[in-house]
Amino acid sequence: MKEMQVSVVIPTYNGKEKVLRLLNKLCLQTNQDFETIVVIDGSTDGTVEELSKSKWDLQSLQIIAQENKGRAGSRNTGANNASGTILIFIDDDIIPDKTLIQDHLEAQEKNDIVVGILDSYDDGVNPEMLAFSKYKNQQMNAAIFENVAEEMTVPYITANNFSIKKQLFQKLGGFDARLNDAEDFEFAVRCKESGYPIFYTHNCLAYHSLQKNLEESARRSKEYRKGQEILLKYHPHIEQYIPNSINHINILKRPFFYLLSFPFWLRLADKNFFKFLPPKFRFKLYDIMWTGNYYY
Repeated sequence: MKEMQVSVVIPTYNGKEKVLRLLNKLCLQTNQDFETIVVIDGSTDGTVEELSKSKWDLQSLQIIAQENKGRAGSRNTGANNASGTILIFIDDDIIPDKTLIQDHLEAQEKNDIVVGILDSYDDGVNPEMLAFSKYKNQQMNAAIFENVAEEMTVPYITANNFSIKKQLFQKLGGFDARLNDAEDFEFAVRCKESGYPIFYTHNCLAYHSLQKNLEESARRSKEYRKGQEILLKYHPHIEQYIPNSINHINILKRPFFYLLSFPFWLRLADKNFFKFLPPKFRFKLYDIMWTGNYYY
């Protein structure tokens, strides 16, 4: 078998419909010179059977079924079975731009670790959730990435759209499989502390699915916070890299954040109760609700 320069690693858990959609999108990539590795992490929804019986217009497709190990362990499994010199990690809920593989490949000519940009797509979500997500994406991109293709100033990796040389990934030890969440953040910190710069580019574009509404999004943020608590249990020194802390909120404003932390407000937002407000003010209000939920 021809050795591929690029290996695309896709972890999935009970995401049959999502991974089917993703593979169909990968078939449309402008650059088809890559192998695809799908790691099915203990799924019980028939993903193995569905992928095995389907035919894909891909050069190489590996389907690996394993006992549930979590996203970090699944990505490590994919990397360990990759024949490519460049690893591109994509999650099953991603819709890649048609040039994503080529864009990562070109970015890898000058950089060892490349993080692409994420945008949200309309997948039947609440319109307010979609608009708020785009607002948050713009905020994040403006805060973390000041210039296109410049080295990041803070350790950050989103593991659903990034690439790395396989040799370096193995040298760094891969993802910490003990973590069920925030494993990409821990890996980013390890890259920084080991002296390997992370580069960001707007050219590597992917779209990701969202929770259906603001209340579900806030619930997911609580899960991520629990993941960070587990992360700090194993890596307490990483706390210095976490910018979001209740201590960053003015003590006089904290009661306001607490008041708006109750799910009741998010349910009103999901019912367009605040739609009469200007978008900028409305999204700021949603941000306070979401942040309050995260902390309280």
